[in-house]
Amino acid sequence: MNPNGVVYARQPRSPGRHDAAVVGNSLTLDLVRNVGLLNGCGPTSGIVTSPGSHSTAVDASTFSAPIPALALSPYGKGHEHEVELFDKDYKLIKTIVWSYGPAGGGTLAFDSNAKLYLADSGIPNAWGHNLLIFSPPYTAAPRKISVGPNHVADGVALDSKTGVFAILAAAANQYYNYQVLFYKDGTSTPCATVNFSVGSYFEPSEASDADGNLFLAQFTGGGYVKFVSIAGECNAQAPVIYSPNSSIQ
Repeated sequence: MNPNGVVYARQPRSPGRHDAAVVGNSLTLDLVRNVGLLNGCGPTSGIVTSPGSHSTAVDASTFSAPIPALALSPYGKGHEHEVELFDKDYKLIKTIVWSYGPAGGGTLAFDSNAKLYLADSGIPNAWGHNLLIFSPPYTAAPRKISVGPNHVADGVALDSKTGVFAILAAAANQYYNYQVLFYKDGTSTPCATVNFSVGSYFEPSEASDADGNLFLAQFTGGGYVKFVSIAGECNAQAPVIYSPNSSIQ
């Protein structure tokens, strides 16, 4: 346990049948909240929405241990505050555990230096206000960025070229609106904020393309979604909404 009672790393263990099931069925098992990928295995944000060629490379010189290629944010009894890190062969190499905040974790992303970003919203009861940033070798307490008491840190995505990251800040109740907050690497104050109307509701995941455009999925009712993009990052432009017949330029 960290002297501050905040975070520690469990010793690595070999994958068993449970681990293989979690990795192999991450889209269907209730245990798994989200997946983060890096090192050529997929895009930097948690949901695979772009080719592997857009993924982030990792600077191996920063590691004295196996490089993590995949991270899982599980939830359920015994997994309230943890992220599991796997190597490229899906061997569990470390489990990061902390001792505060909501149970269940949330959306994950890696940057090009393998810093791990966790939008610690909590599952199934999302109320967490903090983005947690864990730096290799993931033994120190994470850096925290709060989206404020009226919002929930619901999603995160990074631009591997610029280092800018975006937090999807969900409304904490019906009186507030969704926001997208853009941050420069290493900062804790937004460089741009995009507001959506009260009553909007978004899927808690997002992704940046190779040109730094941020894409989100907005629920429209009846089980349908529409896709929204925001260009400009710290010089954020007005959101563009795509209809089923829209083409992405």
